[in-house]
Amino acid sequence: MAAHIEKLVSKSELCDLMGTTPPTVTKWVKQGMPEHSRTGGGKRAFYDVPVCLNWRLEHERKQAAGNKSTANREELELRKLRAEAEVVEVKAARMKGEVIELEHVRLVLVDVFTKTRGRIRKVGERVSKSLVGETNERTIKTLLLEEIDEALSIMAGDVGELLEPGEDDD
Repeated sequence: MAAHIEKLVSKSELCDLMGTTPPTVTKWVKQGMPEHSRTGGGKRAFYDVPVCLNWRLEHERKQAAGNKSTANREELELRKLRAEAEVVEVKAARMKGEVIELEHVRLVLVDVFTKTRGRIRKVGERVSKSLVGETNERTIKTLLLEEIDEALSIMAGDVGELLEPGEDDD
């Protein structure tokens, strides 16, 4: 560490060096900035420039840290208020039937997809009797598409029914 070099200055010289005014320096002294010495019956103070600069930097750093924690507290309070407002909005939307629970949707979709899978897998079984001996490609496609469309239509109806807010959901 470099040796400390003393550079003593008067209050007005310190003001010039630090770009401030005498009342500000007086305020800093009250806040803890060290004075090196006083002369003339305690009237004229001298200041060690490196010590004062270090004190000022440390003082600013502490103030910035304090402001940061205050800002963090304010930010947390704001986030909390936003979250509480969002909870109220979701509850109101749920009461209006505008919101459904994600778990309910998941259960509905699992049920619908399971039933649809079963219906589509039975398409071959249902149309096989109608297709025995059929050689017309258009007729075969039409029969298959009708069965698939029916399975999908039933699926759409199931989804609609299951996602509707039910009277028994109270």
